[in-house]
Amino acid sequence: MPRYIFQLMIAEIIFSIVFSFIFRINNVLISLFGAVVSSLYLLIDLHMVMNNKSHMLTLDDHVFASIMIYTDLIRLFMKILEILDKMNNDKKEKKK
Repeated sequence: MPRYIFQLMIAEIIFSIVFSFIFRINNVLISLFGAVVSSLYLLIDLHMVMNNKSHMLTLDDHVFASIMIYTDLIRLFMKILEILDKMNNDKKEKKK
């Protein structure tokens, strides 16, 4: 399953490059898609930390697990800020 999430993240990067350079669209949907992918990464990493039986993390991997969860939370927070910024810019453009 993490392989498919990685493919979704690569698709997000490609779509954001295409939409930003070719179409010049400030699209909220791309940021929403990125937030969904980030939350899926967070869920997978939390499952890896909480369920030691079938995954690669052991009790000695506390630092690695906390860094994984921390980076997932930061990425999700950044995507939420992107969504709010794009929505705010759209409201400003409509008022003009």
